Amino acid sequence: MQDQSRETPKTQSQAAQYLLNEVVIALDLSENDYNDLPRLALMSKLRTLNISHNRLSTMKLSTENSFPDLEEIDVSYNNINDIIVGDNENAISNLLKLNISHNRLSELKDAILIEVRSLEVLDLSHNEISALSFNSFEGIKNLLYLNIAYNKLKAINNSFLRFTKLKFLYINNNELQCIKVNEFSNLNQLHEIDLSNNAITVIEKGTFVNMFNIVKINLKNNLIQYLEPRMFLSANALDYVDVSINEIQALPKFIFKGKNVTFFDVSRNQLEGALIKGIFEGLTGILELDLSHQSVTSIEDYAFVGLNMVESLLLNGNEIRNISNKSFYSLRNLKRLDISNNKIVSLNFDLDELLKLELFSIKNNFIKLIPEGYFDGLYVLLVLDLSNNNISKVSSHCFSSLNELVDFDIGKNPLTEALEDNTFLGLNSLPVLDISCTALTTIKNDSFNEMITLHTLNISHSNLNIINYNSFKNTGSITILDLSHNHLESFNINSSTLANLQMLYLHNNRITITVPDIINKLTTLHTINLSYNEIKMLNNGTFYDLKELEYLDLSNNRDMQFNSSLSVLNKLKELYLSGICKTPNFEQFLNSEITDLDISQANISNVTSLKLSNLRELKILILNNNVIEKLELGALNNLSRLETLDLSHNKLMFIQPSVFKYNSYLTALNLSHNRLTTLSFGIFLGLFALNELDVSYNQLEDLHTDTFYGIPSLRTLIIDFNKVRKISVDDFSLYLSVLSIGGNPLPCNNIVKLKNKHIISTITALKLEYSSYENIDGITCLGAGSIKLTPQSLNGTDNILSDIRNILLDISSKDAHEDKVANNHNSDTNFSTQLGSLLESLNRTIKIETQEAIREGNISNTMLISAFKETFKHAVDEIVHENNVGNSLLERILRMIVAINTTPLPVLKDNSTNGDILPYIARIKQEFDNTLTLEKEKILSEVAGKISDINKKVDGISTAKPLTEKAASQEIKHGPSSSLFTEVCVALTLVIVLCFVMFQIYKHIILPPRRTSYSTQQIADAMENSNL
Repeated sequence: MQDQSRETPKTQSQAAQYLLNEVVIALDLSENDYNDLPRLALMSKLRTLNISHNRLSTMKLSTENSFPDLEEIDVSYNNINDIIVGDNENAISNLLKLNISHNRLSELKDAILIEVRSLEVLDLSHNEISALSFNSFEGIKNLLYLNIAYNKLKAINNSFLRFTKLKFLYINNNELQCIKVNEFSNLNQLHEIDLSNNAITVIEKGTFVNMFNIVKINLKNNLIQYLEPRMFLSANALDYVDVSINEIQALPKFIFKGKNVTFFDVSRNQLEGALIKGIFEGLTGILELDLSHQSVTSIEDYAFVGLNMVESLLLNGNEIRNISNKSFYSLRNLKRLDISNNKIVSLNFDLDELLKLELFSIKNNFIKLIPEGYFDGLYVLLVLDLSNNNISKVSSHCFSSLNELVDFDIGKNPLTEALEDNTFLGLNSLPVLDISCTALTTIKNDSFNEMITLHTLNISHSNLNIINYNSFKNTGSITILDLSHNHLESFNINSSTLANLQMLYLHNNRITITVPDIINKLTTLHTINLSYNEIKMLNNGTFYDLKELEYLDLSNNRDMQFNSSLSVLNKLKELYLSGICKTPNFEQFLNSEITDLDISQANISNVTSLKLSNLRELKILILNNNVIEKLELGALNNLSRLETLDLSHNKLMFIQPSVFKYNSYLTALNLSHNRLTTLSFGIFLGLFALNELDVSYNQLEDLHTDTFYGIPSLRTLIIDFNKVRKISVDDFSLYLSVLSIGGNPLPCNNIVKLKNKHIISTITALKLEYSSYENIDGITCLGAGSIKLTPQSLNGTDNILSDIRNILLDISSKDAHEDKVANNHNSDTNFSTQLGSLLESLNRTIKIETQEAIREGNISNTMLISAFKETFKHAVDEIVHENNVGNSLLERILRMIVAINTTPLPVLKDNSTNGDILPYIARIKQEFDNTLTLEKEKILSEVAGKISDINKKVDGISTAKPLTEKAASQEIKHGPSSSLFTEVCVALTLVIVLCFVMFQIYKHIILPPRRTSYSTQQIADAMENSNL
């Protein structure tokens, strides 16, 4: 048995060795944090070894064991800075692929690779090699692939002469400046060479002369200025040439003659002068030629001969002035021609050969005239851009052959006088026509004849003053018509030609009267903009039949008389009447669906006179920049869906309480830039959903504590630029997120206190002023001095009260935000500590007081003080030890407060009255009183229990052995007196704490609801008094 146990490990070891030696052909040791190459066991069949992504600093081309079949090693992504061959080790002589990329090699030692003479693939990219010598690659003559890109090479030094079999050479992203003629003289088998992203300025003549098999040459992003005419003479297999992003000034004639290049990029160079015949011969297979953004000045006849297959020719962004008549001859497959952004003056070049042209852009030139029939023959043209030229006139039938055109732009041209009839005849497929920003004055009849698919027409920003009655005849599909920013005085057209019109823009004209028979017949309209005109009267029938109208803008018609006939527009949702001097009245707008109403800058002085109560669907009401002085009860009645109200830039001095009581969905209220001096209690009654309130730029001097109790959802309050001199956190909701208080005469220490409370997350200002000396984080204030934002320290009882207050706030915040739960324990601990400090302070007071009693009664000073100390120590330990009972009482009180304070209030219905809400308030009051009574009884019971326990502990204290018989008798004599005194002190301490807590409950919870309830009850009748 013992013999078998000894043989088993030996058998397993032999089996493992056999597997390594005969079976393993690939070994992956990547991402193991190796600092050195591990010792490898004998693996005679191993072919591939991966040690990438480690921390090797040295690459060894030899191993202790022999690996005769090892062909590939990957040591990329290490820290290799040296390559060595170990002494007395076996060279990896049969290696075919070696990857040492992404390391830290700074040099390649001479003949260091001689032991791997069979190497075919070598990757040295992404290292720091700065120089190569003639012998750097000595011994490796079979190399097929060499990548030495992303290094710091400045010269090649004939190091590639031995690579007679090399097919792929990548030297891109180095620092080469000159390529000498003999550098590549032996690379006659090379297929691809990449020299891009270097600093090459010169390529000597004959550099590529022996590259008979070269297919791809990349010289992109260098500093080459000149291409030698016979550079590619022997490169008969050349297919790909990239010389983009260089400084080439001219292309030699016939440089590609006899070749069949399918890709040639010469973009972003400095080509200048003329493009002449012969420079593109041999580029028979390329599909796109980009000559854009250079300095070409002219194009001669037959300049593009040889580009038989080209489909896209980009010549935009040059300085072309002259294009010869036959310049584009032979470009029969061209689909895209872009000669925009040049200096072309006339269209005198022939387009007859461009039978397949689909896109033609000639925008941003200086063309003055379109010759008649110039576009004849371009039957498949889809996109034509003639915008931003100097075209002053377009003759009839000019575009008659462009039946397939779907995108046409002739805008921003100085088209003058009249648009003739049949100007756009033939554009049967065009959906959008933009002839804006011209100098057109007249649209004649049939100008858009047979444009049957046209749905959007833009003739804005021109000088139109006349539109003939049948201008839009034979269109029928126009849905959007923009005639804004012209000089029209009337709009009198054949409405039957615009039977499908949905959006009509006539703003910024000179229209004085609308013709009812015209607009009223455009029954499909849902948007009309007539703003900034001179309309004085709306006839009763102007919009009578526009049953689908949803958007109407009549703003800034200064003298227009508002016509209540708009009330028939039952689907109208957005109405803009700003800038109208005559006050509108909405009394007849029964069943209105208006959601957005703007009556700003309308000289309104009384909101009640607007009769807004019928606009029950209103969500946004803009009344800014008027002369409103007061907001009376009933002004906003029935607007129960209102969400945004802007009353800024008025003269408001008084807002009647409960004026917003029917606006329970209001989320944003802007009262800025008015003359308010105070915010009385009851103003914001009913605004349960208000999220943002802006009362900046008023004359407010004080923020009453109960002003914001009726706004439980308030998150953003803006009170900048008032006269507020003091602000307390207690004035606001616990959940206020943003408080903007800049521009007020606030003491800087007031702002510091607000920030140190950390209750309001953001305290800021509309205008942050850091240049002023007196500012706190950009908020201007008075008396900055050396105030720092540090927590304020309190002493004694004040500190305890502050901690109690913080406990209450923390627990309340925990109910709203669960992420603050952990803070309650810390606050409880602080309270216990402070309570202990208070008892110690009381102990010291008792000590002083009893000294006098001792002198009078000959009581032992030392023994009595010792007894008191022990009593208070046990009392404090008991409070802290038994689950923090005192803090638990406070927490229970607060939980009752939070439960009651966060009871959701009902949202008033449209027909609700004060009588409906009063019973509810009374019921809540009664429930609150009942709950409070029960809680008070529980608290008093527990406090009484604690006092009783402390008394028992005091009575049971064992004193030290009497020093004398007289002292003992004196202690017995005065024992009951001292016990009674202790009871009184402890009870008094707890009663003080309890009274403070109950006072805070009364102040923050009981008092405001009662005031709110009584105010609601008392104000209900008083609000009906118009003299209030």
